[in-house]
Amino acid sequence: MQRCDVCGKEGKVYVVNSATGAVSFAYCAECFQSYREPYGAMVASLYGMNSMEEVAEWYKPVIYATLEAEGKTVEQLFEDVEAFAQEYELAMRHGD
Repeated sequence: MQRCDVCGKEGKVYVVNSATGAVSFAYCAECFQSYREPYGAMVASLYGMNSMEEVAEWYKPVIYATLEAEGKTVEQLFEDVEAFAQEYELAMRHGD
C-alpha cells in the first residue's frame, strides 16, 4: 500500500505535481480534492515571506486548506516559516 504524503493515510494515492513547487507528492483522494499539501513543503515554499499579504492569491486557498487539516493558524505557519529560515541559513553558513 502507498501512503499519502499529506495526511499519512495508507491506500490508493495519486502522485501529482505539488502546488508548493517543482516537486511531486502522493495524495489520497481526500487530500487531493481538498487542495492540501504536505505541511513541511508548504512551509519551505514560503521561505522569505512574513505574512499572507506576500502570498499569491491563487496559493492562499491551498494554504488555508492545509492549515485547517493540520489544526494550525496563519500565525503558527509564519512562526514555522521563520524557524525554517533560521535553520536553513544556519546550515548554509556551516555547510551542514
